[in-house]
Amino acid sequence: MVTAATLAVSNNAQAQVYGETVNRDIHLGESFSLDFNLDGIIDFDFYNAQTSWTQSYSTYTRVELYCKPSNLVNAGIVDPVSYYDANSYKVIGWGAGNAIKSSSGTWKPSGADYSLQKLEFVDVATPAVFNEGNWKDFAQHYLGFKFEISGAVKYGWVRVQVNADLSHLTILDYAYESNGGQILTGCAFSPVPTPTPPTPTNAEKVQTINEKILIDAFGNILIIN
Repeated sequence: MVTAATLAVSNNAQAQVYGETVNRDIHLGESFSLDFNLDGIIDFDFYNAQTSWTQSYSTYTRVELYCKPSNLVNAGIVDPVSYYDANSYKVIGWGAGNAIKSSSGTWKPSGADYSLQKLEFVDVATPAVFNEGNWKDFAQHYLGFKFEISGAVKYGWVRVQVNADLSHLTILDYAYESNGGQILTGCAFSPVPTPTPPTPTNAEKVQTINEKILIDAFGNILIIN
């Protein structure tokens, strides 16, 4: 289904933008994986996690909404400086109409957690709340990503909505540019094509034939249709 977005893609006439409407809520303790081109390979994982710890006689609770690329090639655009530990980065929350391409910003691949939103609060003895991240306005934003199809890098976006109480986030839709060129966040897209099954090898054809042959008790060869 083509989205209602009206922004044009500034690519050549042969380029094709593919995507899908998702509308998937990810509640506390849940995760969700995206396979952008429906080839059976997971490209990005999204998480909604909560952790608690005690420090200086106060109990801290952190709600963390984050995503992570699934391999060393896939990556997202983040703030260049890590925060709260060396392997955690704030995901850039793009507005509509921004170009996602190789020079769009700092790309971080797998091995780092990408934080969309973080909420920390302490126990009632010392009430305090710390709210960080580029989704802290609780508006819809776009995550810029890149991934590979058969070794070729493609650029795209995922539109995410963070709930005001951080109880869940919603993956709304996504799109990628099929020729490896830039893509504008929020652009219209066509449905992702159904992957073409690979052509069977000769060995696979022989195996298929053998599976259809049955020899009866008298040695007669029977062909099973």
